[in-house]
Amino acid sequence: MAYLQYATTAELLFALGRFLVLVASSVSISRVDQLPQILILFTVAQMVMSALSYIAIGGYWAERIAKESARAGLENEEIRGLLIEREGLIASLLKANKTTATGALSASIAHELNQPLGASSLTIQFLQKKLAEGGIDPGLEKDILETLLADNQRAANIIKSLRAIFSESQLDAERVDLNELIDLVLQITKPEIQSKNIQIVLKSGSNVIANVNRGEVQQVILNLINNAIQALEDSSQTHRKMTIETQAQSNGLEFSIADNGEGVSVEHQSHLFELLSGSKKTGMGLGLWLCQHIVTRHGGRISYTDASGGGAKFTIFLPTEPTEIFG
Repeated sequence: MAYLQYATTAELLFALGRFLVLVASSVSISRVDQLPQILILFTVAQMVMSALSYIAIGGYWAERIAKESARAGLENEEIRGLLIEREGLIASLLKANKTTATGALSASIAHELNQPLGASSLTIQFLQKKLAEGGIDPGLEKDILETLLADNQRAANIIKSLRAIFSESQLDAERVDLNELIDLVLQITKPEIQSKNIQIVLKSGSNVIANVNRGEVQQVILNLINNAIQALEDSSQTHRKMTIETQAQSNGLEFSIADNGEGVSVEHQSHLFELLSGSKKTGMGLGLWLCQHIVTRHGGRISYTDASGGGAKFTIFLPTEPTEIFG
């Protein structure tokens, strides 16, 4: 930069010298040989300084460009290194998340199966006790065997539904009366409902029939009723009540399951149906996500509202004919 300043200063001085020579000269110049030697010297010197100035300018910018290119190269290398590091971190997080989610999902599915398997275990213990006492009434034996078969069938239906849902297989639909399906689920959960002293209020509408997958919709009803039982068990209410209502709509049917428990806190409502976001001590958040997945798979919708007078209320709409035939 100093070299450029010196060259420019010298160029200006030689230009000034040329001007002074021309002003001081009293001879009219009409031919080249009349030019004063000093003027020619100043002109050549100015041209040399001008050339040196351009060289200096070119060298200066070439140096700047080389430095910027070198710095850009270093920054690109740093950015490339950061991107590689970021990709590695993302891959590690995805792997860790997949491992965690897989474990939690497995635990959730095990929790879904725990109820029918646990009921079978209790029934088998009861049967062993009766056999140890020396005999069993044929009628009671028949009831016990039918109960065991029903519990095993429930477990098989859960596995079948989960397998169909997660493999995104075709929806196997049939015409189902929702009131009959709710009665069936209430028979399954009757022992637990009675042990928790829960009052069931049924408001059954007429003509609540839709073309749905029986096992999957039964799983939705069972999950919601179990959630209500759990909420009422943890509630401080002395009078525990669950209200189940069905009604026909113009293009489908709607049913709701409400309890008078503590309800769902505001902070949990926004991600209530997200996978593995459950807040209960039992389960890992599969239940409500699975309900939403099944309902959406049928072209319906599920929503949560606070129940009138407190508690939780889940409302499900199912079209008469499912609009989605694949999961």
